[in-house]
Amino acid sequence: AVGTEKDTVKPAPDILMESMEWREALMEAATPEARQALAAKAEVARDACQRALEATFVAGDSPRAAQETLRLGYLEKLLEEMRKVRLN
Repeated sequence: AVGTEKDTVKPAPDILMESMEWREALMEAATPEARQALAAKAEVARDACQRALEATFVAGDSPRAAQETLRLGYLEKLLEEMRKVRLN
């Protein structure tokens, strides 16, 4: 059955660590310039993740594709939070 515990893809530890580091950096970005620079880095990371995801599909590497999909989701959420911070 879909949605059961065994069917759920869990993020790799490096993805969780990366996500925590991004959030920490966002909390520490005290100026608009620092937030803008961080957003630019996050956009580069997101673009690289999209390319990596594409490569995993081409290679037929489903487990890696699942991890890159999770990473992309974390990066997109981070970028959305950054947009909200810039608007406030």
